[in-house]
Amino acid sequence: MKKIVLIIAIAAFIVGCQMTKSTNLTTADLYGKYHLVSFDQEAITDVSTSMGIEFEQGGSDVLKVHGILCNTFIGQATLNNGQLKSDGLASTRMACFRQKEATMENALNVMFKEGAIVKLKGDELTLEDNNHSFVYKKQ
Repeated sequence: MKKIVLIIAIAAFIVGCQMTKSTNLTTADLYGKYHLVSFDQEAITDVSTSMGIEFEQGGSDVLKVHGILCNTFIGQATLNNGQLKSDGLASTRMACFRQKEATMENALNVMFKEGAIVKLKGDELTLEDNNHSFVYKKQ
C-alpha cells in the first residue's frame, strides 16, 4: 500500500512540474529568443524566413519586445496576471505578399494591444487570444 501511495505521489509531482506556467509568470521568465513553430495550430514550415520574437529586460515590470514576421517590430510590453500588453509596437511597413503572414501580423498587433494570454511550458511559449494562437520555441 505504501508503494502505491509513493508511486501516486511521484506521478503527481512530475505532472505538477510539467504544468503550464501562466498567471504567476514574471517578466524574467520570458527573457530570451524564440522562433515561431505554429500559428493557429498550423506548423510553420517555411524556414527561409526566421519568424521569431525576443524579450529583454526593460525595467521592473516592463519587457523590451522585438521580432519579425513579415515586418520587423519593436516596443515595450507589460506582463500582468499572465497577460502581455503593449500600447503599440513600432513596425516596418513593407507589404506582406503572403496572406497568411499578413493575417499573422494583424493578429499579433491586436493581441499586444488588447492583451495576449501568455503560457510557458518548458521551452514552449504560447501567445493567444480568443481568435488566434502563436507557439514559439526558445532558441
